[in-house]
Amino acid sequence: MNPNPLTSEPPPEFEPDEDVVLEFDEEGRKVMADWNWMVEQLTRRRLKEFGGHYIGVYNLAVVGHDKSLKKLREDVERNLGIPSTRLVTTFVPDSKGRGAGRIWLA
Repeated sequence: MNPNPLTSEPPPEFEPDEDVVLEFDEEGRKVMADWNWMVEQLTRRRLKEFGGHYIGVYNLAVVGHDKSLKKLREDVERNLGIPSTRLVTTFVPDSKGRGAGRIWLA
């Protein structure tokens, strides 16, 4: 265990009083399914064609991409009727890894 950088003491052990359980309604389960699908696709490098762009995922599919997150959200909502608040988005790094680490869920 890493020591506390302020005191050189190990951090205190954390034991929750009970298991933490997240419960989602139907829409929340769909969002989480999209999120998990997106992460799996990124991990398996199946989204390389979108490198350098933001992508929007809805119902386990990429429904749009753009260099601008704002434009992507607006276009998907206007053209497909998918509320921007339901769209799961992320930035796909380019072939040189630029942009890695930018992940948003909305």
